[in-house]
Amino acid sequence: MTLLSALLMLATLDPGDAFVVDASAQIEYTVDISREDLRVFVDDLGLFQRNMAGVVGVDSLGENTFLYRTSREVPLKGRMDADFVIRRTVASDTLTLYRTPEEKAPNWMECRVELVPVAEGKTSISIALRLRMVREHGYEVHWLAPVMGADFLSDRMTEELEGMLQEFAEKSSEELHQRFLQITHG
Repeated sequence: MTLLSALLMLATLDPGDAFVVDASAQIEYTVDISREDLRVFVDDLGLFQRNMAGVVGVDSLGENTFLYRTSREVPLKGRMDADFVIRRTVASDTLTLYRTPEEKAPNWMECRVELVPVAEGKTSISIALRLRMVREHGYEVHWLAPVMGADFLSDRMTEELEGMLQEFAEKSSEELHQRFLQITHG
């Protein structure tokens, strides 16, 4: 039996339990825009689509509920698409929460965005993102998932989320500064 044959055989084994990939990442950065001026931009969920890798759409479903559509290239698999239904809740003057309302949804997401004034004309932005994907079989995630294991894939997804948040912080900060300049010097 070749190594590839053995891997394929292992990949088809069904342990009987759901396969759960769970990852989280966070970032904090400061922008040279006051909290009050940022209020103009915070409700623009299109910021995620324009500035976060893998986000291909954010569509309103009404009543502060949105369909957050993602698509990523996965090694040895091709494209992997996942849709997340999220609801926006303004928890306080500084905290907005985007969360999948159904706790047991197969694609679950929570994103906490906190905007805190740190000085005149400066705001700290904190984003904590957590994704959970539950599948009946590991091979629904990737044909090698049963061999690699959920913990390994969760760690890889955490690394990817960290990179995505870093890229989002850089790109969205630039966009916010450009938009703010247009409004103030317009």
